[in-house]
Parts: sequence; C-alpha cells; structure tokens
Amino acid sequence: MKKAQIRKYATAQFNFKNYYEMKVFHLLSAFFDLRVSRQFIIDAKYITDLYIPEKRLVIEIDGEYHNTIEQKQKDEERTRYLRNKGYKVIRFTHQEIKTDMIDILNRLQEIIIEPKEDLDKEYQTMVSLPNS
Repeated sequence: MKKAQIRKYATAQFNFKNYYEMKVFHLLSAFFDLRVSRQFIIDAKYITDLYIPEKRLVIEIDGEYHNTIEQKQKDEERTRYLRNKGYKVIRFTHQEIKTDMIDILNRLQEIIIEPKEDLDKEYQTMVSLPNS
C-alpha cells in the first residue's frame, strides 16, 4: 500500500469501533496512566491496533482470520519487523478478550510496569542496613 492509501485505511479502521479493540483500549485507560493510540501507522508500512508510545508497545487484537496459515505467516513477518525496529509486540485473540480479561491485564502489567534493573542491589543494601 502507498502512504496515502495506508493513511486512508487507518482512518477507516479508526472510525470503525472494533468491540475487542475497544475493550482492551478501555482496560488500558482504566488501569494505566499512559497515552494509547488506536490504528497507529509505523513506517508507512503497518497499522497497529493499539500502540503505547512511551513503552514502544504494539498491541494486536487477532480475530478469526488470523488463524489461517497465510495470515499467521504475515503476522509473524510483521512481528519480526516491528521487534527488529525496537518495538515490543503482544497479541490477544478475540477469545482471550471474551473469556479472560484478568489474564490480559496481568500480561499487560508485566510489560508496562518494568521493574528497576538494580532492584536486587537496592534490596541487598536495605537488608544490610542496621536496625534503628
């Protein structure tokens, strides 16, 4: 697709409120203080379902057509491309969204709330402090 075509398609997708996408969008808005973009275009090549710029996190919502062999290959290629560009990518199926929003929340939390790299060192320092 050309840049103008991809932008037009992204706008059409943005205006179409996909139930599953909106459910995850609202979950993110309710639990995390982060800007979430819908139908975000990356490199004039891919349109993401949801994107959190601060975390460089792409969230894809996969419907039934993602179960075809051809689409799975395209999804894998897309995920590889995005990861090679430094994006984190997570995918959820419609079925997961229908049945297990708690698990989705937990998986998102693991990615979004990154632990301090030096947490172990900080803990060791706290443990070795004398009691007052």
